[in-house]
Parts: sequence; structure tokens; C-alpha cells
Amino acid sequence: MIEHLISIRTFTQHFIDTGELTLPFKRIVERHELETELVAPLAGRLATKFGLNLYAEYFPALCNDVRSICVAKKQVQLFNTSLNSCAFRAKLEDVFGVLERNSLCEELSLIITRAAVELAGAEGKIFLEEGKTLTIEALDGYIFNLEPAFEIVSWKRKNVSCVMLDGFIESVGEIHNILQACNEKKCSLLVFCRGAVGDVLSTLRTNYVNGTLDVLMYVVKFDVLTANTLVDLSVVCGGDVVSSLKGDLISAVKFDSLPTVEKVEASQSNVVLFQDSAMSRVNSHRNKILETIRNQKHIEAAEAISKRLRCVAPVSVVVRVPTHENVVRVEIDQLLRSYAVIKQHGLINVNDVFGVLDDKQFKKALAQTFEKCEIVSANVAVAVVNYGFKLFQLLASSGLSL
Repeated sequence: MIEHLISIRTFTQHFIDTGELTLPFKRIVERHELETELVAPLAGRLATKFGLNLYAEYFPALCNDVRSICVAKKQVQLFNTSLNSCAFRAKLEDVFGVLERNSLCEELSLIITRAAVELAGAEGKIFLEEGKTLTIEALDGYIFNLEPAFEIVSWKRKNVSCVMLDGFIESVGEIHNILQACNEKKCSLLVFCRGAVGDVLSTLRTNYVNGTLDVLMYVVKFDVLTANTLVDLSVVCGGDVVSSLKGDLISAVKFDSLPTVEKVEASQSNVVLFQDSAMSRVNSHRNKILETIRNQKHIEAAEAISKRLRCVAPVSVVVRVPTHENVVRVEIDQLLRSYAVIKQHGLINVNDVFGVLDDKQFKKALAQTFEKCEIVSANVAVAVVNYGFKLFQLLASSGLSL
């Protein structure tokens, strides 16, 4: 029995050092590690290590008494219940210390991820895109990638009135009242709609070029990506969408009822709205979008909805990575996801949990697993212990010999 135990420890250490396994354990372990990594990035290898360490610790007892599985299960439960009291809020230095120790990512990916996080701050959002070169760009304001109805030059205004029309403008007469009021009050106006006939576009273009009306129109197409853009715009601006589905008439819109945006920067490719007063309602709206994404079963639909988040982030940091740097892009994506999880669930010091556990073998297996990383993500720690225990059960019930 002692010789067998030594062989198990040698086998476990061999896996830790080389990552190699001999059949039939290789199939069980590799499948388990892959499943764990999909659920909790950075936890797969540690969970495998913990499962093998548990098996090495409990193997002699497993040969004579299966109650050792129940003992380990109790320790897992104690570990899980202790996390709430042991977890602490993560500082930036702590988070990236954990990521640097636990991830296998290149240093470049870690540097870029940290720079993006620092630029975004507490309220900003980070977006990963393809680009010709590797760049990081911080953009202030709520950015909507829309095209104007006619060609414009750079347009920067303060205290701009905005109207969101969920419909097609059939004639100049439908918007005559708001255009007349805009002219009389010498105000700036942004019109967001589904489209307009040629006469409307011609009238707005001519008055814009001549400087008689300071009015721009942006067309919000009705497709998968922009179906809810008018709603997002209304939340940022602080007004309602004018829609025939609600019984609204475009011609009945009163200029004085339109919301005002503190600052607008418009161009040929997008319009940026600056509205400090929108923070509270935008945060609430963003949480609803996130909930919709979480409940979405189709990946393609979830990805389309997630693009709306960029429009409702007060600060957007865009990381552009060339196509040929696909490995870096994948690593940055993984690091950003891990960072978000750590910020949400906090960190734990594994040593703080040891006092709750009362089984020496379990504690030893845990200590061996986290020997080089005492401070870990609470989420990763949960995955390591629970999925490691699952691997331990699989090995214990397999009847296979090491």
C-alpha cells in the first residue's frame, strides 16, 4: 500500500510538472479540465491539480472505506459556505497580480488589458475589435454609429434639442412646427428617424448649407443591430420615442417638449452625446440589456444585443487588434472576462479558509494546489474546489489503477 501511495504521488507530481498523463486517466482528466475551463477561465488546470491531489491523499482509505468521499464532500461544503466571510474587494494591483500568476497569457496581452482597464475607469466599458494596427483608444460620451441623412462637416454644439421618430417622414409638413420653432429660437436640433422622402432631405440639406437652420438628421435603420437604437437614444437624451404604435403623430410633436442634450459632436460616421444627467437612468437601462443578454439562448443574438452596450457607456475604450495577432486578441478577451469576474466576486486568501476546514488531508491537498498563488479569485477558488472534487469522484468511482 505504501509503495502504491508513493507511485500515486509521483504520478501526480509528474502531471503537475509536465501536464502529461497516461491512459486511461488522460481521457478523464483532459475532458474534465476542458469542461472546467469553459465554465471558469483560469480554473481548469488548478481544478485538475486539486482533484489529483485529493485522490493521492485519500487513495489508501478509498481502497477500504468509501466514506472518505463523504469526508471530502463535507470539506467542500465548508469551503463554499466560508467564502462570503473571506472574500474581499479587489484593488487593481491585486487583480492583475492574480492574473499574472494564474494565466498563461503573453506579457503583451497583460499590458494591453491593464492599460485598457485603467483608461476605462469604474464606469467605462471596454470593446475588442479588429484593426489594421494594435491600438487603444479612449472615447468619451455616448457613441452611436449612425450616418447622417446628408453630407456634413464636423458639427459640435451645446444644448441641442433632440427628437426620436420611430417612423418615416413623408413630407416637410410633418416636421414644419418643430423646424419653425427651431428657427425662431435659434436653437440646434437633431432628428433621429427611420428615413425621409427626398423633399425633406433636400429642404434640410439646403438650410444646413445656407446656415438658415441648424438641423441635422440621422437615419436609424431597422435591422438586427439598430432595432432598439431609438430606445437607447431616448434613454440618453431623456425623452420619449415618437411612435405610431403608441398613437403618436409626428406633426403633433411640440418643440418645447423635446429633451435637450448638454453637448453633441456629430460627424459623417457617428454622433456622440454628452449628458451627465443621464448617468442614473443609463445605468438602469444598461443593466436591463445585460439581463437580456444573460437570458438569450442564441449566441448570435446575444452578440448582436451586446453591441448596444457600447452606445450606453459614458466612456468607451476600444482595443483594436490586427487579424494576424489572433492569439493576442483571444488572450485579451479572456483576461477582460477574468477581470470582470474578479471585480464582481472579489478575491480570497486561501489561508483564511483553512481555519474553517477540519480534515488534514483535504487541507494538505488544497495547500499543494494553491502553493504558488495564495491570493486567488473567489470565483476561481470555487471552481477549483468544486470541479476538483468532481474529478476526484470520477477517479474514485472509475476503479482504474494508477
